[in-house]
Amino acid sequence: MALFAIMLLFVFLPLLAIAMNFPKAIYVRVQLQAATDAACEAAAQSVDYAAFQNAGAAQIDLSLGSGWAYREFIQSVINADIVEYSPSLNSIYRISPLVAECNASASVAGYLHKFIGVDFIVSATSVSETRMGWQ
Repeated sequence: MALFAIMLLFVFLPLLAIAMNFPKAIYVRVQLQAATDAACEAAAQSVDYAAFQNAGAAQIDLSLGSGWAYREFIQSVINADIVEYSPSLNSIYRISPLVAECNASASVAGYLHKFIGVDFIVSATSVSETRMGWQ
């Protein structure tokens, strides 16, 4: 009986916790990647038209693109309270004049969070390029 109790405590309960949290982590990862893709695409579409008209070279306007990216990100993770995760769009930066990269992460409360108090972190990265009709 003692062997069964030890096996239950040290083997079966941790495996049960992993089995319960893994699908939730995958779900949050998919949601976070979709939100990061939407944010990065919005940032990449913010072309600085004044610079294009003056110099003839297209480039991403990050001051405008950041606002668009955050708006799209927040709209894409609207169910975060229901699923119990805390998403954050960590960074948006320009790799080249027409390419933007976005990084996001989320802290996910596991099913056993109330008992052991452990969250796990899920992250996503997306790269998006501005596509112009004449290029």
